[in-house]
Amino acid sequence: GFQDFINASTKYELMTVHNLFRKLTHRLFRRNFGYTLRSVNDLYIQKDFSILNDFRNNMKTYYFADAQPADFSDPNFITKTNERILKLTKGLIKEALVN
Repeated sequence: GFQDFINASTKYELMTVHNLFRKLTHRLFRRNFGYTLRSVNDLYIQKDFSILNDFRNNMKTYYFADAQPADFSDPNFITKTNERILKLTKGLIKEALVN
């Protein structure tokens, strides 16, 4: 049950978990099950930190996420990101980030 799910990382190799998540995400978002499933898979990393190419590539490959530098202290970044999330979730998530 749920406890097995929580302990999954101790039972599987790390790459197995990444691959299973990729397959699950692909199946949920690429098939027509009679509903619409939306997700915002952006990954923002404080601009002072460097993003390794391997990490960036793995995020795209396994999580369909684009790792991007961000300035969390910039109100324009917060506004722009919230507007993107608002649009992608069709208004369901109004303020994911707060200033």
